[in-house]
Amino acid sequence: MKLEEYNKLVNGEPNFDNKWTVDYPLKNIRLDEHNAQIRQKGTVLHMVPSIAEDMNIQGQLAPISGVSVLGDHTLLDPENDVITLKDGITRYSAAEQLGWKTIKVSFYHQSLYGPEVNSTDWFWFQVTQNNHPPATNNTKQDVLFQIIKSVENGALDAKVGFGYLKDKKKYVDSANAHLKETYTNHGKDFIVGCLEKALENKYLSSKIKTYTKQKDVDFFNAANPFSRNADIRAAGNSFIGEGEFSDEEIVWFRADKKQRIEKDVLSYARNHKIANPNVKVCISLSCSSVATKESDDIREYRQGLVKHALAVNESALLAIMPSEENRLKAVKLVKFFDYAIVNPQVLGEENEHKVVDFIKL
Repeated sequence: MKLEEYNKLVNGEPNFDNKWTVDYPLKNIRLDEHNAQIRQKGTVLHMVPSIAEDMNIQGQLAPISGVSVLGDHTLLDPENDVITLKDGITRYSAAEQLGWKTIKVSFYHQSLYGPEVNSTDWFWFQVTQNNHPPATNNTKQDVLFQIIKSVENGALDAKVGFGYLKDKKKYVDSANAHLKETYTNHGKDFIVGCLEKALENKYLSSKIKTYTKQKDVDFFNAANPFSRNADIRAAGNSFIGEGEFSDEEIVWFRADKKQRIEKDVLSYARNHKIANPNVKVCISLSCSSVATKESDDIREYRQGLVKHALAVNESALLAIMPSEENRLKAVKLVKFFDYAIVNPQVLGEENEHKVVDFIKL
């Protein structure tokens, strides 16, 4: 367990060590590499030397956690009975590197979660115990891996109390609340995105298509209504690319939220229109947050993006001043957005290789 958890338990029960911990021989601790530490790349082996150095100076600050099929740890014979490690594999490895014969093992959490090695309660315990010094906290890759695994193995269902398909919205709300409490070192939007990805992987990938930046680029290159020889390439955080299409110069952006249209895309479009008032701005529109949406909800969401782009056009025309040699000409008002493309997403109902709608804004 991590030091914070251990200190909390000791403060709440002063006799904690005598009651729940045992100095256990390393030779009688069985390692379960798939369950003793839940990280994207397994055990953080590169941290073992620094943990060993820390343990050599300070000793073992917090016990590792074990389980025994006997259930009651007071019945164990440490010299003969084998136990299974449930968390603390890097500290175990560090103790082995230091030549220790025994390591302090806590059986407290077995009293809560039972001896079943692969229970969902043990899964969430392991996830929360990763954050302990001097080891590595859960990285973003770890968090995504863990949330995907929790959806695949049913651990998240067990925590929520029912399955995703029973009530998608309530499930997502409840799951997000639990995950935010679990991953306190990571932001809300990141956690929400990880859950979306996990649910898409298990439940939606055969029904709903979503677009990463590269998938959006590839689809526009293949299916845009301007040219079949387009070659748009990723460039920067928001602006994707530009090219010559037919007899028009097109600059292309992507948006999955209204805020993206009125902030990122509008800003880039303005710069291009100032540089060349004749350039045509095209926006690819799709819905990225699909976990709580049905097919009709996705269609309605995309149409809402189209209406928002139209509204921005009507409220924010760009005034282009005449050049010096044409200073007697009137000021030219130019709209920011010229075309919108609605990407296909509802598989089986929309052709995933063709634009669903092409709108002149």
